[in-house]
Amino acid sequence: MRIAILFHFFNEPKPAATTVAEGPITDMLVPLLGDTVCHRDAHGSRFRGAVVGRHFDYSLATDEEGGEIDGTITVTLSLSRLQVQ
Repeated sequence: MRIAILFHFFNEPKPAATTVAEGPITDMLVPLLGDTVCHRDAHGSRFRGAVVGRHFDYSLATDEEGGEIDGTITVTLSLSRLQVQ
């Protein structure tokens, strides 16, 4: 199972960063509304934002026996930009 998280400031055309996790790390916490997040953008610059929205896109399938689920969950976090401390 893969989880892709897009960090997208609501007034910008493209996500500031994308992180993909696979394997046991996919149990990681997904930030809730009102939480703040810090990350690095594609250029390595640090950014900080408050989560103002979350969108989940599921692309999942089961194996032929109907047991194992595989695929990707993409979580888009809409952010309001905050000052980096």
